[in-house]
Amino acid sequence: KRNTYTIWAFNHKIRKLRHGNTLRLILPAPARVLWSVDEKITQEEIPTNNSTLDVHLVDLPTSSLKEGVTIRFAIYWINKDQWEGTEYSVKIES
Repeated sequence: KRNTYTIWAFNHKIRKLRHGNTLRLILPAPARVLWSVDEKITQEEIPTNNSTLDVHLVDLPTSSLKEGVTIRFAIYWINKDQWEGTEYSVKIES
């Protein structure tokens, strides 16, 4: 089965993700993304990858999550050594 991506970016802040899709964040600079699907009981941090297109990507492994789950994430800017200051959320729907 081919992986289907749904894009989140600062100029495209989606709030819903189709069940079975992978959430791909496109960011303007190197970052680490701290994310959770259980209200921060457990969290995972994933670094972005430089795409060589002057954007930085990270794919959150969301394709196996159940409908109704809310993904929450925060962005830590590596070059600035600081958090974005906002928690973002995307809900999985059918």
